Amino acid sequence: MKLLPIACYLVLCCLSFSSFSQTVYHFKYNFQQPADTTNYEAFFIQHENGTATSRILYTNPVSKEIVLVETDMQEQYILDRSGMTDTSRVLYRQTKHHILSKDEQVPFNTGMAFIFKTDPLTGYSEPAGVIFNDANDWQMTPGTSFTATYFERHDLKPAFVLKFTADPTEDFYTSLFPIGIKGATAVNKDTKMYLLVVANILDADIGASCTKDMARMVESFNDIAHKLGIPEKNIIIKTISGNEYNRTNVQQAIANLKPAPKKDIVVFYYTGHGFRKTTRQKISQFPYIDLRSKTDSNYMTQSLNMEKDIFDVIVRKGARFNLILGDCCNTYAPVPRVESTKPTKVKGSGFLLSQDNCNTLFMNKMPISILACAADSNQRATGNKDIGGFFSYFLKNSMENYCSIFEKEVSWKKILDDTYKQTIYKAEHTYCDRPFIPANICYQKPIVKTIPKKLE
Repeated sequence: MKLLPIACYLVLCCLSFSSFSQTVYHFKYNFQQPADTTNYEAFFIQHENGTATSRILYTNPVSKEIVLVETDMQEQYILDRSGMTDTSRVLYRQTKHHILSKDEQVPFNTGMAFIFKTDPLTGYSEPAGVIFNDANDWQMTPGTSFTATYFERHDLKPAFVLKFTADPTEDFYTSLFPIGIKGATAVNKDTKMYLLVVANILDADIGASCTKDMARMVESFNDIAHKLGIPEKNIIIKTISGNEYNRTNVQQAIANLKPAPKKDIVVFYYTGHGFRKTTRQKISQFPYIDLRSKTDSNYMTQSLNMEKDIFDVIVRKGARFNLILGDCCNTYAPVPRVESTKPTKVKGSGFLLSQDNCNTLFMNKMPISILACAADSNQRATGNKDIGGFFSYFLKNSMENYCSIFEKEVSWKKILDDTYKQTIYKAEHTYCDRPFIPANICYQKPIVKTIPKKLE
């Protein structure tokens, strides 16, 4: 069954249901330390998948040359003095950096990190400071100066962005200020996208979570289809929920999918309860989805296996690209209803999709089929009524991140790897049962099957 955790000691920093909304800030700071009195500026791009990119500008105190550094950053939770996760704060720490200016042998503080705190009045996670190195209590050192300015996309001006650009022809700049807009190719205009969404929105335990999941996926894939240049009449969306939610309707909808071989796109998404059948557990690693209805409440018979009954059937139809997703538990026994704390949210600056990136992911000449589910054998799928299932949330965020104008090298492998890591990390900071002890921490690892086996 799908689980909404009792207590989720984590900060989910990206509660924005508008698509493709990286958030941009301009930071100015000075540590005022004996070892560093430099004035810094940073162009900070916060992605919805728990990562960030920062371009940091400063003057080399020795050579007096301008230095530009690009850093990749990762969201990290902060522990309070009792050892519990502080749900009001999150840290963005550097994972790697690259000197973009001419002199690559320059001093750079690799221990620097940005602090975000939740504003209790608005609920938004806001920039709150910068730390010089690993501070014991993750507080700014006295004397440190820090200011942050939030930017909507339309507020960004070319002259300002050029300050943080090593070369005005690089993607960082041209993606924000494109010279022209590409038209859809003839192939794209002739492509159809089939989106079939099955959601158990009436369930007393997880209905609110499933409703969020359903809305999120319809919005995301609809936006991607439009960016690909697929005509409105070729975007075929069907949702099965509410009183229509049953095994017969799902099977019929799958049978009605008629993609053109090696040409069209098929996306199937399920959010609801899932389980394993003890008598047939060796048939598939993937879960059965619970399709009980008001007229038949036997979930053992009113079910379909994500791999054998859905993925394999859709793949045989021969579409160019198949994406089959299941956000549900993969356990042998039902689980009780639990609910996590409300996550924080970021503002979002409203950035654009990259048509090239969308084409790379969805219009590959070689047919690709992907099956991805939220949890491995005998594991629960975690979620929240405010953002839906964690697996769905991070898959959406990662997919939108790699479809965005900020990414240069994109692949489904990167999207799936990112979703895998983020889902595991969030689950490991969630308690699935009382009492709140290590033995009751959630362990959830998404599972994936792809054709071909190895995705580049």
